[in-house]
Amino acid sequence: MKLSFYQILLIVGLLITCDSRQQHYGRLIGQWNVVEFRSREEKVVLEEVLDSRLFTFTGQGKYRQGTRTKGVRGKWKIFGDRLRLMQPEIKALNGCVISEHMEQEWELILSEEWMIWRGTARNNTQHLRILFQKKQKKI
Repeated sequence: MKLSFYQILLIVGLLITCDSRQQHYGRLIGQWNVVEFRSREEKVVLEEVLDSRLFTFTGQGKYRQGTRTKGVRGKWKIFGDRLRLMQPEIKALNGCVISEHMEQEWELILSEEWMIWRGTARNNTQHLRILFQKKQKKI
């Protein structure tokens, strides 16, 4: 099958678009500190709503809030300009459910140093806004 010039141009354009989108969301990988939490534009005391301000995102689509030994773990995916966080059901040793399966979806604004999550109607968080700053690696 022989491709026309325009078909080749279209394929190259799609590949470049996909690659640049991946590079943009590749910025998510790393550690982030929550610096501000707002509900209905009112500032919220972080210690009242978060067990840990530290979020870590991996290139394998996993995230952690907290430290390696303590904290919430789950998976993340990007859908357009939305970040979806999925946390599995957590059971105690006796089989009792400690935490139900949970999914959250946030509108995502992302740069090299800053990230903003805006709540969505999907999980009734449209009144929330969370500001993160990327934790810089020590040299």
